[in-house]
Amino acid sequence: MVYNIAPQAPPHSPYDTASHYQPRHSAAIEVLATQFGVPQYYPTDESPAPESAHYLTTQVQHTPYSQSPSAARPHIVTSFSETMAGFNAPVAPESLNTSERPREPSSGLEDAYNQYQQALRQTFENIRIGRLIPASRSLVEMSEWLLGNAVDLGLVRDEEHLHTDRIKLWDEFNTCWLALCQKQKDTTQSMFDSGAPTQEMLTEEILSKMGRDLVRLCDRIEQYGLVDYQMGVWEEEILSVISQCLDLLEEYEETTSTTRSQLGAAGR
Repeated sequence: MVYNIAPQAPPHSPYDTASHYQPRHSAAIEVLATQFGVPQYYPTDESPAPESAHYLTTQVQHTPYSQSPSAARPHIVTSFSETMAGFNAPVAPESLNTSERPREPSSGLEDAYNQYQQALRQTFENIRIGRLIPASRSLVEMSEWLLGNAVDLGLVRDEEHLHTDRIKLWDEFNTCWLALCQKQKDTTQSMFDSGAPTQEMLTEEILSKMGRDLVRLCDRIEQYGLVDYQMGVWEEEILSVISQCLDLLEEYEETTSTTRSQLGAAGR
């Protein structure tokens, strides 16, 4: 329904996940949830804890990357600048530890990657304070840059000495998507409780477009084995949570519509 892609079987939801898919949250997400203070979004046997004031932090760690040939760097810098046009993260760049510095001297690629890290930190901060619309916009823009330049950044190569750093990079990226969706769910639930709408909540149109954009970007990198693995984009898991957000919005709209109808009938 959302992606205009004909399903092979009657879908349970617009982003129905495959039955064979095994989420990785049992390990990676639990680690990131502890690191960033992100509440668990997936079902558990226990009652969900109240939303914490420390929803998440912006302390995204710098992750080393594999340097590409210098000929490719101008394209990457231009691509990032164009993609992130108008997005200025008011967060001072953190200095890299000696062990985390790229092996080559400062370059256009390093500058672009540092901009990405700054934008990621600011996006986490926007999610934390509930600025979901700018957070969603910057998240899609960052995704366009990171996934669009995966080859130039060396993310498609299997380099054992960078394995831990790559896992960290993908964990941060995926957790940002999941944290945004969780905050959206929390915001929608708050509307159920208070009955007061908020301007910062993402609309069905925005959520659906984010889902389509994610599918489009994942289609580009699927050939490299970077989709639905821990080292890569957790596409099905993210789409599943987007679907939950859409279902919750639909439920809220139906409840609101029913309430209005009842009030209208009572007033006649």
